[in-house]
Amino acid sequence: MNNSNNIFGSVLQTICRAIGQIPKKYHSPIAFLMGTVWFSLDKRHRRITIDNLEKAYQTSTDQDSFQILAKKIFKNFCQLLIETCWAMTQHGDKLDGYIDRSDFKFIKEALKKGKGALILTGHLGNWELLPYVPSLEGVKSNAVYCLISALCGSVRILINSFLPK
Repeated sequence: MNNSNNIFGSVLQTICRAIGQIPKKYHSPIAFLMGTVWFSLDKRHRRITIDNLEKAYQTSTDQDSFQILAKKIFKNFCQLLIETCWAMTQHGDKLDGYIDRSDFKFIKEALKKGKGALILTGHLGNWELLPYVPSLEGVKSNAVYCLISALCGSVRILINSFLPK
C-alpha cells in the first residue's frame, strides 16, 4: 500500500477511535444531528437517495414521504458509522449485549470437521462488524468483500487495525 493510504488509514483510525469513545446514550442524538446536516448540505447524494426511493416505491407519489424517509436513511448511516466505531473499540465481553453470537456454535461445529467453513451473508445489520465477530470467538477468519470507493486501501488499514493480531 502506498504512503498516502497509510497516512489516511491512520487518520481514519484516529477518528474512529475518537468516535468510539462517545458514550452510547449520545449515539442517536449525534447521528440525528450529523444526518440532518449531511442531508441539508449534500444535494447530490440527497437527490440520488430520493431517486432510488422513487424507483423502489413506484406506486407512491408522495414527495414528502420520500423526503422524510431519505432523511432517516442519512441519520441511520451516521448511526451505523458511530456504532461501528464504538463496537470496534470495545472488548468482546462488553459487546455480548449488543452482538448476538448465539448461533456461532454452528460455525465452530463445522470447523471441527477440519475442512473450514464458508459463510455467505446478505447485507443485514452492521455487516461491517462481520470480520470482527469470529475473532471475539477465538476463530481465525478471512473476509471477501468489495469496496466501491477510491479509499479502499485506507479503509482496509482502518478495519485491520481493530482486528486482534
